[in-house]
Amino acid sequence: EPSSCSEKHPAMADTKLIGFGNPLLDISAVVEQDVLDKWGAKLNDAILAEDKHKPMYAELAESHPVEYIAGGATQNSIRVAQWVMGKPGSTAFVGCVGKDQFGDKLEQAARGDGVNAAYMKHPETPTGTCAVLVKGGERSLVANLSAANCYEISHYETAEIQELVTAANIVYCAGFFLTVSPPTMIALGKHVAEKHKTFCLNLSAPFICQFFKDPLLSVMPYVDFLFGNESEAAEFGKAMGWGEELDVVALKAAAMPKESGSPPPPPPPMNTPVREGETIEGSRTAVRCGIDPIQTTLTLTRHLGPGALFTRARDVQTGLPGESEWRGSRLAQQRERCALHGGT
Repeated sequence: EPSSCSEKHPAMADTKLIGFGNPLLDISAVVEQDVLDKWGAKLNDAILAEDKHKPMYAELAESHPVEYIAGGATQNSIRVAQWVMGKPGSTAFVGCVGKDQFGDKLEQAARGDGVNAAYMKHPETPTGTCAVLVKGGERSLVANLSAANCYEISHYETAEIQELVTAANIVYCAGFFLTVSPPTMIALGKHVAEKHKTFCLNLSAPFICQFFKDPLLSVMPYVDFLFGNESEAAEFGKAMGWGEELDVVALKAAAMPKESGSPPPPPPPMNTPVREGETIEGSRTAVRCGIDPIQTTLTLTRHLGPGALFTRARDVQTGLPGESEWRGSRLAQQRERCALHGGT
């Protein structure tokens, strides 16, 4: 039987932010184009490993200098958020690892950073790994989920995890977790909606929108903040039949039905100014556009509706790291500070 993490964090009640995702040991190397070609990997992309990729991890370690890093998209973001928040135990992370040395290293790294790592531990399946192939400042990810793919909602329902979820007021998940346990994400969403908390979701990779559209749409009604880069947003727009124009995708995503709060009114003309003293009800969509200005769609009160672009308040030029464009969203409680903080 899979088991839960044995140790309890001494300050569980201090948890403000909790992430659910796929804990992976990153195996990072700077590679040549022929390595990318050999494994069918593309820069600025992420894929799940197939049978043909299984020899890659050992070959990479033999042929290139590699660095082993405690990772996984959600866990990376939670560790950065913990660094930002400072107080140990302010964040928690939940996912599945194996009962092995790599799993122990992941747990030690997370707890060493002050994160309450509450892993489910699978007795038979090894801890997941992710090849990070770096070339020219860009990277390609090939994830072998292994134990991360074994997460079960029964672990979410344990008293330990329920205590963490109850304490937290922000939930963050990468879209990659949609490939593992949509029921857990829906349960999280229902809790967030009922308790009027905040649910943050990252699209994570184009293939999530292409091949996991149904699980994605099952979670979307609970999402307060949706994040992604330009290619992910374009793929989401294609999957939804909205086209690939980022402004349109942001507006359409913001107007999708939501379980908590009142339905958004129709969007105003794009040149509608934000009135002096206008209050913000809640952000629905953020689209990261590389080094281009962030496109942030806000749901505004007093009938402004969704679709007030970030540039109405301040146009911030920033290139945000791939897994951390969200990280200041509720911590800062200010949109300008959010964007600047995420780019550090």
